[in-house]
Amino acid sequence: MAKKNQKFYSKLNYGIVMVAVLFIFLSVNSLSIKRYYRMHMGLNNTAEVSEITQKLLKNLPGQVQITFYIAFEADPVAQIVRPGLERLVEEYRYLAGDSIKLTWIDPYVNQQKALQLVDEFSLDTNEDVIIVQYDGKYRVLRIMDMAEVQMGNVYDGQIPRLLSFKGEQLLSSAIYGLISGPERQAYFTTGHGEYDPLSTSEDPRGYSMLTSYIRRQNVEIQKIALSQVHEIPENADLLVIAGPKAPFQPFEIDSIKAYLNRGGDKPGRLILLLDPQSHSGMEELLTAYGVKFSNDMVMREITLLGEPRILVDGRVSEYADHPATSWIGDYVENISLGISQSLEVGQGLVRENLTVTELLKTSAAFWGETNPREEPLGYQEERDKKGPLTLAVLVDAGSVSGGEVQLNEMKALAMGSAGFLVNQNLSKNIYNVDLFLNAMNWMLGKEELLGIAPKTPEEFTVELTPTQYSMLFVALAIVVLGSGGIGMLIWLRR
Repeated sequence: MAKKNQKFYSKLNYGIVMVAVLFIFLSVNSLSIKRYYRMHMGLNNTAEVSEITQKLLKNLPGQVQITFYIAFEADPVAQIVRPGLERLVEEYRYLAGDSIKLTWIDPYVNQQKALQLVDEFSLDTNEDVIIVQYDGKYRVLRIMDMAEVQMGNVYDGQIPRLLSFKGEQLLSSAIYGLISGPERQAYFTTGHGEYDPLSTSEDPRGYSMLTSYIRRQNVEIQKIALSQVHEIPENADLLVIAGPKAPFQPFEIDSIKAYLNRGGDKPGRLILLLDPQSHSGMEELLTAYGVKFSNDMVMREITLLGEPRILVDGRVSEYADHPATSWIGDYVENISLGISQSLEVGQGLVRENLTVTELLKTSAAFWGETNPREEPLGYQEERDKKGPLTLAVLVDAGSVSGGEVQLNEMKALAMGSAGFLVNQNLSKNIYNVDLFLNAMNWMLGKEELLGIAPKTPEEFTVELTPTQYSMLFVALAIVVLGSGGIGMLIWLRR
Protein backbone atom coordinates (compact mmCIF):
# COMPACT_ATOMS: atom_id res chain seq x y z
CA MET A 1 0.00 0.00 0.00
CA ALA A 2 2.84 2.31 0.88
CA LYS A 3 4.53 1.58 -2.46
CA LYS A 4 1.30 2.45 -4.32
CA ASN A 5 0.99 5.72 -2.43
CA GLN A 6 4.64 6.47 -3.17
CA LYS A 7 4.11 5.87 -6.90
CA PHE A 8 0.94 7.98 -6.86
CA TYR A 9 2.63 10.92 -5.17
CA SER A 10 5.62 10.56 -7.45
CA LYS A 11 3.42 10.74 -10.55
CA LEU A 12 1.48 13.63 -9.04
CA ASN A 13 4.73 15.44 -8.35
CA TYR A 14 5.86 14.90 -11.94
CA GLY A 15 2.51 16.16 -13.18
CA ILE A 16 2.70 19.32 -11.09
CA VAL A 17 6.25 19.97 -12.30
CA MET A 18 5.20 19.51 -15.93
CA VAL A 19 2.23 21.85 -15.50
CA ALA A 20 4.48 24.44 -13.83
CA VAL A 21 7.08 24.15 -16.61
CA LEU A 22 4.35 24.48 -19.24
CA PHE A 23 2.90 27.52 -17.44
CA ILE A 24 6.32 29.19 -17.23
CA PHE A 25 6.98 28.40 -20.90
CA LEU A 26 3.66 29.91 -22.02
CA SER A 27 4.13 32.96 -19.76
CA VAL A 28 7.60 33.66 -21.11
CA ASN A 29 6.33 33.31 -24.70
CA SER A 30 3.40 35.62 -23.99
CA LEU A 31 5.68 38.26 -22.50
CA SER A 32 8.22 37.93 -25.31
CA ILE A 33 5.55 38.54 -27.94
CA LYS A 34 4.56 41.83 -26.31
CA ARG A 35 7.92 42.91 -24.93
CA TYR A 36 11.04 42.10 -26.86
CA TYR A 37 14.28 43.68 -28.04
CA ARG A 38 15.47 43.51 -31.64
CA MET A 39 19.18 43.27 -32.33
CA HIS A 40 20.95 43.14 -35.69
CA MET A 41 23.86 40.73 -35.44
CA GLY A 42 24.63 40.04 -39.11
CA LEU A 43 27.58 41.43 -41.03
CA ASN A 44 25.28 43.20 -43.51
CA ASN A 45 23.65 46.21 -41.87
CA THR A 46 21.01 46.96 -44.50
CA ALA A 47 18.16 46.46 -42.00
CA GLU A 48 19.59 48.88 -39.45
CA VAL A 49 17.94 52.27 -39.78
CA SER A 50 19.14 55.63 -38.55
CA GLU A 51 17.62 57.51 -35.65
CA ILE A 52 16.24 59.99 -38.19
CA THR A 53 14.23 57.25 -39.90
CA GLN A 54 13.06 55.80 -36.59
CA LYS A 55 11.58 59.14 -35.54
CA LEU A 56 10.03 59.58 -38.98
CA LEU A 57 8.31 56.17 -38.98
CA LYS A 58 7.10 56.34 -35.37
CA ASN A 59 5.36 59.67 -36.01
CA LEU A 60 3.64 59.10 -39.34
CA PRO A 61 0.40 61.14 -39.52
CA GLY A 62 -1.37 58.48 -41.62
CA GLN A 63 -0.90 55.28 -43.57
CA VAL A 64 1.86 55.14 -46.17
CA GLN A 65 1.48 52.51 -48.88
CA ILE A 66 4.63 51.09 -50.47
CA THR A 67 4.14 49.03 -53.63
CA PHE A 68 7.01 47.03 -55.12
CA TYR A 69 6.75 46.59 -58.89
CA ILE A 70 9.69 44.24 -59.34
CA ALA A 71 10.50 41.23 -61.51
CA PHE A 72 13.38 39.80 -59.52
CA GLU A 73 14.03 36.93 -61.92
CA ALA A 74 14.65 39.27 -64.87
CA ASP A 75 16.73 41.95 -63.13
CA PRO A 76 20.21 41.01 -61.84
CA VAL A 77 20.48 44.25 -59.84
CA ALA A 78 17.13 43.56 -58.16
CA GLN A 79 18.32 40.09 -57.22
CA ILE A 80 21.35 41.53 -55.47
CA VAL A 81 19.33 44.25 -53.73
CA ARG A 82 16.45 41.94 -52.76
CA PRO A 83 17.73 40.51 -49.42
CA GLY A 84 18.65 43.92 -48.05
CA LEU A 85 15.46 45.52 -49.35
CA GLU A 86 13.21 42.87 -47.80
CA ARG A 87 14.95 43.17 -44.43
CA LEU A 88 14.74 46.95 -44.58
CA VAL A 89 11.01 47.20 -45.34
CA GLU A 90 10.23 44.65 -42.61
CA GLU A 91 12.09 46.94 -40.21
CA TYR A 92 10.01 49.85 -41.53
CA ARG A 93 6.80 47.92 -40.90
CA TYR A 94 7.96 46.95 -37.40
CA LEU A 95 8.72 50.58 -36.50
CA ALA A 96 5.61 52.08 -38.13
CA GLY A 97 3.12 49.30 -37.37
CA ASP A 98 -0.15 49.69 -39.26
CA SER A 99 1.02 53.04 -40.65
CA ILE A 100 3.02 51.17 -43.31
CA LYS A 101 1.33 48.89 -45.86
CA LEU A 102 3.52 46.76 -48.12
CA THR A 103 2.41 45.27 -51.45
CA TRP A 104 4.61 43.14 -53.73
CA ILE A 105 3.68 42.90 -57.41
CA ASP A 106 5.60 40.67 -59.81
CA PRO A 107 4.63 41.82 -63.34
CA TYR A 108 5.17 38.29 -64.68
CA VAL A 109 2.91 36.70 -62.07
CA ASN A 110 0.20 39.33 -61.56
CA GLN A 111 -0.03 40.86 -65.01
CA GLN A 112 -3.44 42.48 -64.57
CA LYS A 113 -2.43 44.38 -61.44
CA ALA A 114 0.91 45.28 -63.04
CA LEU A 115 -0.84 46.82 -66.06
CA GLN A 116 -3.04 48.87 -63.73
CA LEU A 117 0.06 50.28 -62.04
CA VAL A 118 1.67 51.04 -65.41
CA ASP A 119 -1.38 53.02 -66.50
CA GLU A 120 -1.91 54.77 -63.16
CA PHE A 121 1.70 55.89 -62.59
CA SER A 122 2.98 56.00 -66.21
CA LEU A 123 5.60 53.34 -65.51
CA ASP A 124 8.11 51.87 -67.90
CA THR A 125 7.26 48.18 -68.15
CA ASN A 126 10.96 47.31 -68.43
CA GLU A 127 11.97 49.09 -65.23
CA ASP A 128 11.64 47.82 -61.65
CA VAL A 129 10.37 50.50 -59.28
CA ILE A 130 8.96 51.17 -55.83
CA ILE A 131 5.86 53.37 -55.54
CA VAL A 132 5.41 55.27 -52.28
CA GLN A 133 1.91 56.73 -51.75
CA TYR A 134 0.39 59.00 -49.14
CA ASP A 135 -2.79 61.06 -49.12
CA GLY A 136 -3.24 61.00 -52.90
CA LYS A 137 0.42 61.88 -53.62
CA TYR A 138 3.14 59.52 -54.72
CA ARG A 139 6.83 59.12 -55.49
CA VAL A 140 8.37 56.53 -57.85
CA LEU A 141 11.82 55.17 -56.92
CA ARG A 142 13.96 53.08 -59.25
CA ILE A 143 15.51 49.87 -57.98
CA MET A 144 18.70 50.63 -59.89
CA ASP A 145 19.12 53.75 -57.71
CA MET A 146 18.81 51.71 -54.50
CA ALA A 147 22.35 50.41 -54.61
CA GLU A 148 25.75 50.66 -56.16
CA VAL A 149 26.50 47.24 -57.66
CA GLN A 150 29.66 45.91 -59.24
CA MET A 151 28.42 43.30 -61.67
CA GLY A 152 31.81 41.67 -62.32
CA ASN A 153 32.86 39.57 -65.27
CA VAL A 154 31.40 36.05 -65.29
CA TYR A 155 34.06 34.89 -67.73
CA ASP A 156 36.75 35.72 -65.17
CA GLY A 157 34.85 34.02 -62.37
CA GLN A 158 33.83 37.31 -60.75
CA ILE A 159 30.50 37.43 -58.95
CA PRO A 160 28.33 40.56 -58.56
CA ARG A 161 29.04 42.57 -55.41
CA LEU A 162 26.91 45.03 -53.47
CA LEU A 163 29.14 48.06 -52.87
CA SER A 164 26.64 50.32 -51.10
CA PHE A 165 22.92 50.17 -50.27
CA LYS A 166 20.79 53.34 -50.41
CA GLY A 167 17.39 51.88 -49.65
CA GLU A 168 16.87 53.76 -46.41
CA GLN A 169 18.06 57.03 -47.90
CA LEU A 170 15.61 56.89 -50.81
CA LEU A 171 12.61 55.44 -48.97
CA SER A 172 12.84 57.81 -46.01
CA SER A 173 13.32 60.80 -48.31
CA ALA A 174 10.26 59.79 -50.33
CA ILE A 175 8.10 59.31 -47.22
CA TYR A 176 9.23 62.57 -45.71
CA GLY A 177 8.63 64.40 -48.97
CA LEU A 178 5.04 63.13 -49.12
CA ILE A 179 4.10 63.95 -45.52
CA SER A 180 5.98 67.24 -45.17
CA GLY A 181 3.42 69.43 -46.88
CA PRO A 182 3.73 71.56 -50.02
CA GLU A 183 6.72 71.31 -52.33
CA ARG A 184 9.59 73.75 -52.01
CA GLN A 185 10.40 75.81 -55.11
CA ALA A 186 13.92 75.99 -56.53
CA TYR A 187 14.70 78.37 -59.40
CA PHE A 188 17.66 77.84 -61.75
CA THR A 189 18.85 80.91 -63.62
CA THR A 190 19.08 80.71 -67.39
CA GLY A 191 20.23 82.90 -70.26
CA HIS A 192 23.95 82.98 -69.47
CA GLY A 193 25.04 79.55 -70.66
CA GLU A 194 24.13 77.79 -67.39
CA TYR A 195 23.70 74.03 -67.18
CA ASP A 196 20.12 73.06 -67.98
CA PRO A 197 18.21 71.36 -65.12
CA LEU A 198 15.42 70.35 -67.51
CA SER A 199 17.64 68.75 -70.14
CA THR A 200 17.08 65.24 -71.44
CA SER A 201 18.78 62.29 -69.79
CA GLU A 202 20.72 61.72 -73.02
CA ASP A 203 22.44 65.10 -72.69
CA PRO A 204 25.80 64.36 -70.99
CA ARG A 205 26.26 68.05 -70.12
CA GLY A 206 22.78 68.50 -68.66
CA TYR A 207 21.54 68.49 -65.08
CA SER A 208 18.56 66.17 -65.57
CA MET A 209 19.96 63.46 -63.29
CA LEU A 210 20.51 65.98 -60.50
CA THR A 211 16.99 67.30 -61.06
CA SER A 212 15.49 63.84 -60.53
CA TYR A 213 17.30 63.57 -57.19
CA ILE A 214 16.25 67.06 -56.11
CA ARG A 215 12.60 66.32 -56.84
CA ARG A 216 12.77 63.30 -54.57
CA GLN A 217 13.41 65.75 -51.74
CA ASN A 218 9.97 67.32 -52.32
CA VAL A 219 11.55 70.24 -54.18
CA GLU A 220 10.19 71.36 -57.56
CA ILE A 221 12.46 72.96 -60.13
CA GLN A 222 11.79 75.87 -62.48
CA LYS A 223 13.98 77.97 -64.72
CA ILE A 224 14.07 81.75 -64.47
CA ALA A 225 15.44 84.35 -66.92
CA LEU A 226 16.26 87.42 -64.83
CA SER A 227 16.66 89.48 -68.00
CA GLN A 228 12.89 89.13 -68.48
CA VAL A 229 11.52 88.77 -64.95
CA HIS A 230 13.84 91.30 -63.22
CA GLU A 231 13.15 89.88 -59.72
CA ILE A 232 13.12 86.58 -57.87
CA PRO A 233 9.54 85.30 -57.28
CA GLU A 234 8.14 85.51 -53.77
CA ASN A 235 7.60 81.75 -53.63
CA ALA A 236 11.29 80.99 -54.29
CA ASP A 237 12.77 78.84 -51.53
CA LEU A 238 16.10 78.46 -53.33
CA LEU A 239 18.01 80.12 -56.18
CA VAL A 240 20.63 78.08 -58.05
CA ILE A 241 23.20 79.63 -60.39
CA ALA A 242 24.98 76.72 -62.10
CA GLY A 243 27.96 77.37 -64.33
CA PRO A 244 27.15 80.64 -66.14
CA LYS A 245 29.52 81.54 -68.98
CA ALA A 246 28.20 84.94 -70.12
CA PRO A 247 28.11 88.02 -67.87
CA PHE A 248 25.02 88.95 -65.88
CA GLN A 249 23.64 92.42 -66.49
CA PRO A 250 23.95 94.90 -63.59
CA PHE A 251 20.17 94.90 -62.97
CA GLU A 252 20.23 91.08 -62.81
CA ILE A 253 22.95 91.19 -60.16
CA ASP A 254 20.90 93.76 -58.26
CA SER A 255 17.90 91.39 -58.35
CA ILE A 256 20.02 88.58 -56.88
CA LYS A 257 21.40 90.85 -54.14
CA ALA A 258 17.87 91.99 -53.28
CA TYR A 259 16.83 88.35 -52.99
CA LEU A 260 19.74 87.60 -50.65
CA ASN A 261 18.75 90.52 -48.42
CA ARG A 262 15.12 89.48 -48.38
CA GLY A 263 13.87 88.69 -44.91
CA GLY A 264 10.54 87.40 -43.70
CA ASP A 265 9.34 83.81 -43.86
CA LYS A 266 11.39 83.02 -46.98
CA PRO A 267 14.83 84.59 -46.68
CA GLY A 268 17.36 84.25 -49.47
CA ARG A 269 18.86 80.83 -50.13
CA LEU A 270 21.53 80.68 -52.83
CA ILE A 271 23.65 77.91 -54.36
CA LEU A 272 26.36 79.43 -56.54
CA LEU A 273 28.37 76.99 -58.68
CA LEU A 274 31.10 78.51 -60.85
CA ASP A 275 33.52 76.69 -63.12
CA PRO A 276 37.10 78.01 -63.32
CA GLN A 277 38.05 80.71 -65.82
CA SER A 278 34.48 82.03 -65.89
CA HIS A 279 33.67 85.72 -66.25
CA SER A 280 30.00 85.97 -65.38
CA GLY A 281 30.11 88.77 -62.80
CA MET A 282 29.17 86.28 -60.07
CA GLU A 283 32.75 85.86 -58.88
CA GLU A 284 32.42 88.71 -56.38
CA LEU A 285 28.72 88.39 -55.59
CA LEU A 286 29.41 87.14 -52.05
CA THR A 287 32.36 89.42 -51.29
CA ALA A 288 30.34 91.29 -48.67
CA TYR A 289 29.90 87.97 -46.90
CA GLY A 290 33.63 87.26 -46.93
CA VAL A 291 33.67 84.84 -49.90
CA LYS A 292 35.37 85.36 -53.24
CA PHE A 293 36.17 83.07 -56.16
CA SER A 294 39.90 82.94 -57.00
CA ASN A 295 39.39 82.30 -60.73
CA ASP A 296 42.32 79.87 -60.75
CA MET A 297 42.44 76.17 -61.62
CA VAL A 298 43.04 73.47 -59.00
CA MET A 299 45.74 70.95 -59.91
CA ARG A 300 48.58 68.83 -58.56
CA GLU A 301 51.59 66.98 -59.86
CA ILE A 302 51.58 63.18 -60.03
CA THR A 303 53.94 60.55 -61.34
CA LEU A 304 52.65 58.26 -64.09
CA LEU A 305 54.88 55.50 -65.50
CA GLY A 306 57.86 57.25 -63.99
CA GLU A 307 57.06 60.56 -65.67
CA PRO A 308 55.71 63.71 -63.94
CA ARG A 309 52.18 64.63 -65.01
CA ILE A 310 49.73 67.40 -64.08
CA LEU A 311 46.37 66.25 -62.65
CA VAL A 312 43.62 68.87 -63.01
CA ASP A 313 41.17 67.72 -60.38
CA GLY A 314 39.61 69.20 -57.25
CA ARG A 315 39.82 66.15 -55.03
CA VAL A 316 38.52 66.61 -51.49
CA SER A 317 40.55 65.40 -48.53
CA GLU A 318 39.20 67.50 -45.66
CA TYR A 319 35.56 68.03 -44.61
CA ALA A 320 34.26 70.57 -42.13
CA ASP A 321 32.45 69.50 -38.98
CA HIS A 322 29.03 70.56 -40.26
CA PRO A 323 25.57 68.98 -40.59
CA ALA A 324 25.88 69.11 -44.37
CA THR A 325 28.90 66.77 -44.28
CA SER A 326 28.19 64.72 -41.15
CA TRP A 327 26.94 61.82 -43.30
CA ILE A 328 30.40 61.30 -44.81
CA GLY A 329 32.14 58.29 -43.32
CA ASP A 330 35.19 56.19 -43.99
CA TYR A 331 33.47 54.44 -46.92
CA VAL A 332 33.43 57.67 -48.98
CA GLU A 333 36.78 57.87 -50.72
CA ASN A 334 36.06 59.60 -53.98
CA ILE A 335 34.40 63.01 -53.67
CA SER A 336 35.90 65.18 -56.37
CA LEU A 337 34.72 68.41 -57.93
CA GLY A 338 36.64 67.69 -61.13
CA ILE A 339 37.91 70.75 -62.96
CA SER A 340 37.49 73.42 -60.31
CA GLN A 341 38.71 76.68 -58.83
CA SER A 342 39.46 77.63 -55.25
CA LEU A 343 37.73 80.20 -53.05
CA GLU A 344 39.11 82.85 -50.73
CA VAL A 345 37.51 83.37 -47.34
CA GLY A 346 37.58 86.41 -45.08
CA GLN A 347 38.48 89.13 -47.59
CA GLY A 348 36.07 92.02 -48.08
CA LEU A 349 33.79 90.98 -45.20
CA VAL A 350 31.44 93.83 -44.28
CA ARG A 351 28.53 91.91 -42.75
CA GLU A 352 28.38 91.04 -39.06
CA ASN A 353 26.82 88.06 -37.29
CA LEU A 354 27.96 85.66 -40.00
CA THR A 355 29.21 82.10 -39.81
CA VAL A 356 31.41 81.26 -42.78
CA THR A 357 32.38 77.57 -43.00
CA GLU A 358 35.08 76.24 -45.31
CA LEU A 359 33.16 73.08 -46.14
CA LEU A 360 35.58 71.25 -48.47
CA LYS A 361 39.35 71.43 -48.79
CA THR A 362 42.07 69.74 -50.80
CA SER A 363 45.35 68.46 -49.42
CA ALA A 364 48.50 70.58 -49.39
CA ALA A 365 49.68 68.80 -52.56
CA PHE A 366 47.33 70.90 -54.71
CA TRP A 367 47.83 74.45 -55.90
CA GLY A 368 45.68 77.05 -57.64
CA GLU A 369 47.15 77.73 -61.10
CA THR A 370 46.43 81.32 -62.13
CA ASN A 371 47.64 80.84 -65.72
CA PRO A 372 46.52 77.37 -66.85
CA ARG A 373 47.29 78.11 -70.52
CA GLU A 374 50.96 78.51 -69.80
CA GLU A 375 53.33 75.75 -70.90
CA PRO A 376 54.80 73.96 -69.11
CA LEU A 377 52.46 74.01 -66.11
CA GLY A 378 53.94 74.10 -62.65
CA TYR A 379 53.59 75.76 -59.28
CA GLN A 380 55.16 79.23 -59.04
CA GLU A 381 55.21 80.61 -55.52
CA GLU A 382 55.11 84.29 -56.46
CA ARG A 383 52.06 83.81 -58.70
CA ASP A 384 50.01 80.72 -57.78
CA LYS A 385 47.99 79.85 -54.71
CA LYS A 386 49.48 77.22 -52.44
CA GLY A 387 47.40 74.38 -50.98
CA PRO A 388 45.46 73.27 -49.10
CA LEU A 389 42.74 74.98 -51.11
CA THR A 390 39.13 75.70 -50.20
CA LEU A 391 36.66 74.28 -52.74
CA ALA A 392 33.30 74.99 -51.09
CA VAL A 393 32.06 77.53 -48.53
CA LEU A 394 28.80 77.80 -46.59
CA VAL A 395 27.57 81.21 -45.42
CA ASP A 396 24.97 81.42 -42.64
CA ALA A 397 23.75 84.92 -41.80
CA GLY A 398 21.40 83.55 -39.17
CA SER A 399 24.03 81.92 -36.98
CA VAL A 400 24.73 84.33 -34.12
CA SER A 401 27.11 84.00 -31.18
CA GLY A 402 29.06 81.13 -32.69
CA GLY A 403 25.95 79.18 -33.65
CA GLU A 404 24.30 79.31 -30.23
CA VAL A 405 21.43 81.39 -31.66
CA GLN A 406 19.84 80.48 -35.01
CA LEU A 407 17.81 83.07 -36.92
CA ASN A 408 15.89 82.58 -40.14
CA GLU A 409 18.26 84.59 -42.33
CA MET A 410 20.17 84.32 -45.60
CA LYS A 411 22.21 81.20 -46.38
CA ALA A 412 24.50 80.53 -49.33
CA LEU A 413 26.63 77.71 -50.69
CA ALA A 414 29.52 78.64 -52.99
CA MET A 415 31.41 75.92 -54.86
CA GLY A 416 34.33 76.21 -57.26
CA SER A 417 32.83 73.86 -59.82
CA ALA A 418 29.54 73.31 -61.61
CA GLY A 419 30.56 70.65 -64.13
CA PHE A 420 30.96 67.96 -61.47
CA LEU A 421 27.15 67.69 -61.28
CA VAL A 422 26.43 67.10 -64.99
CA ASN A 423 24.90 63.79 -66.05
CA GLN A 424 28.07 62.14 -67.32
CA ASN A 425 29.92 62.89 -64.07
CA LEU A 426 27.11 61.93 -61.69
CA SER A 427 26.83 58.53 -63.33
CA LYS A 428 30.44 57.90 -62.29
CA ASN A 429 30.33 59.30 -58.75
CA ILE A 430 26.96 59.28 -57.01
CA TYR A 431 28.45 60.64 -53.77
CA ASN A 432 28.58 64.06 -55.41
CA VAL A 433 24.78 63.96 -55.44
CA ASP A 434 24.71 63.20 -51.71
CA LEU A 435 27.04 66.11 -51.09
CA PHE A 436 24.80 68.53 -52.99
CA LEU A 437 21.53 67.22 -51.52
CA ASN A 438 22.70 67.30 -47.91
CA ALA A 439 23.93 70.88 -48.33
CA MET A 440 20.65 71.82 -49.99
CA ASN A 441 18.53 70.20 -47.28
CA TRP A 442 20.53 72.01 -44.59
CA MET A 443 19.93 75.33 -46.36
CA LEU A 444 16.20 74.64 -46.63
CA GLY A 445 15.98 73.67 -42.98
CA LYS A 446 15.14 70.06 -43.78
CA GLU A 447 17.39 68.51 -41.16
CA GLU A 448 15.15 65.45 -41.06
CA LEU A 449 16.86 64.24 -44.26
CA LEU A 450 20.45 64.90 -43.22
CA GLY A 451 22.82 62.13 -42.31
CA ILE A 452 21.08 59.13 -43.91
CA ALA A 453 24.13 57.77 -45.66
CA PRO A 454 24.44 54.67 -47.86
CA LYS A 455 25.33 51.45 -46.07
CA THR A 456 28.35 49.47 -47.13
CA PRO A 457 27.99 45.72 -46.49
CA GLU A 458 30.86 44.10 -44.69
CA GLU A 459 32.50 41.15 -46.36
CA PHE A 460 34.08 38.24 -44.49
CA THR A 461 36.71 36.53 -46.57
CA VAL A 462 39.47 34.05 -45.81
CA GLU A 463 42.50 33.91 -48.06
CA LEU A 464 44.69 30.80 -47.73
CA THR A 465 47.93 29.78 -49.38
CA PRO A 466 48.17 26.34 -51.04
CA THR A 467 50.08 25.05 -47.99
CA GLN A 468 47.37 26.33 -45.65
CA TYR A 469 44.68 24.70 -47.82
CA SER A 470 46.53 21.37 -47.51
CA MET A 471 46.85 21.72 -43.74
CA LEU A 472 43.17 22.59 -43.44
CA PHE A 473 42.20 19.55 -45.53
CA VAL A 474 44.34 17.24 -43.36
CA ALA A 475 42.87 18.73 -40.16
CA LEU A 476 39.30 18.25 -41.39
CA ALA A 477 40.10 14.69 -42.49
CA ILE A 478 41.50 13.88 -39.03
CA VAL A 479 38.39 15.29 -37.36
CA VAL A 480 36.00 13.38 -39.62
CA LEU A 481 37.89 10.07 -39.55
CA GLY A 482 38.59 10.39 -35.83
CA SER A 483 34.91 10.99 -35.06
CA GLY A 484 33.94 8.03 -37.25
CA GLY A 485 36.56 5.81 -35.57
CA ILE A 486 35.36 6.70 -32.08
CA GLY A 487 31.78 6.00 -33.09
CA MET A 488 32.80 2.60 -34.51
CA LEU A 489 34.64 1.65 -31.30
CA ILE A 490 31.63 2.54 -29.17
CA TRP A 491 29.38 0.48 -31.43
CA LEU A 492 31.70 -2.56 -31.28
CA ARG A 493 31.92 -2.41 -27.48
CA ARG A 494 28.14 -2.44 -27.27
